Amino acid sequence: LTARQQRLDDGSSRPIIKTLGPLLDGDPPHWPHAACPLTENDDVEAVVDRLIEQGVEGLKTYVNAQSWLVERVVNRARYHGKRVSCHSGATPTSTALDLGMGCIEHAFCLDVLAPDESWSTISADSERVSQLIDRFLNAGAWFCPTLAVMEAVQHGWGPLFWATYPDDSYPKHVSDWLKMVIDGAQSRT
Repeated sequence: LTARQQRLDDGSSRPIIKTLGPLLDGDPPHWPHAACPLTENDDVEAVVDRLIEQGVEGLKTYVNAQSWLVERVVNRARYHGKRVSCHSGATPTSTALDLGMGCIEHAFCLDVLAPDESWSTISADSERVSQLIDRFLNAGAWFCPTLAVMEAVQHGWGPLFWATYPDDSYPKHVSDWLKMVIDGAQSRT
């Protein structure tokens, strides 16, 4: 890490930033203000074509994107030589990888926990974790855990969020989820 930081500091290495465009999500979308909601009746391939023509370098499916949508986005993006990332939800991580997903984002989206488990109780060398790692490797997919975002949500970002965005600024399911995360984090501190 020190060598990489030195290259960034001295200008010999620059981070690569890719533009992904709006979230491609089911209808209703999880984040309406940042998403393109799609149904089975929509011309998903035309939406992907248009976004790529507009210059996006990749695409991202989101929480309410079901398997049919993920598959169509991935196939059309592959036609253009582009990768797709996703926030798993309606389509589990394993299924998204099987469909050709290029990147899974957010550690909490991984489908390795049994109903009675939490991240603090699962073993990193468990059979389910090993199988998921194999799936990533076989798919040639990346994993972006976004741990810094989760840390920010759990340790202080929550009160700032609620001070900035009143409860009625977002759909109820989003507000409920954020309250659950923030309340759970505060109960552990």
